[in-house]
Amino acid sequence: MRFLIIFHSVTGNNYLMARYFEDIISESGHLATLKRVRDESIDTLKSTINLINEYYDEIKSVEIVKPEDMLESDVIIFGSPTYFGLCSGAIKTFMDDTCEFWGNSSLFSKKMMAYTTVGDINGGGESCLKSMLTYAHHMGMEFVPVKPEYTFEKEFSSYGLKHCAGEDASVRPPESIKEAIRKWIKSI
Repeated sequence: MRFLIIFHSVTGNNYLMARYFEDIISESGHLATLKRVRDESIDTLKSTINLINEYYDEIKSVEIVKPEDMLESDVIIFGSPTYFGLCSGAIKTFMDDTCEFWGNSSLFSKKMMAYTTVGDINGGGESCLKSMLTYAHHMGMEFVPVKPEYTFEKEFSSYGLKHCAGEDASVRPPESIKEAIRKWIKSI
């Protein structure tokens, strides 16, 4: 299977999770392609939020996704920070740029997965995941379900994977996230 991992990351947490997905997918014998959405705010914010500089160069070195990249993939994974209980504006802008695919059903029956980073457990992470899932439903994509037994683990929600990064985003994704990703990928 061909996986496309589309992420938005400012502080590096979503980037790290995207890399985890990429590594685990590759280990599983599948093709993984990592792309980021366009975001100029990271350039402005790096001078005021020092944490950004830790992964800034790596994030900027990842190729920017184009809507047509989705057409060549079997599974599309969206990764977004949670902003006000929703996916980021950069992810939403990318989704809006794919509106022609709605009209011609180009994404129909492709599989979709989603993950997010959020300040804390009450920070709207599930709403963010739902916003990406709503996009997928409108496009006719098939969400890869999370096994109900996994939702007892703190990394999982019924709507995808989430990492609580702390109010200043300084909590990096732990090793348990890798195991959660591994379980989810195996379920496809």
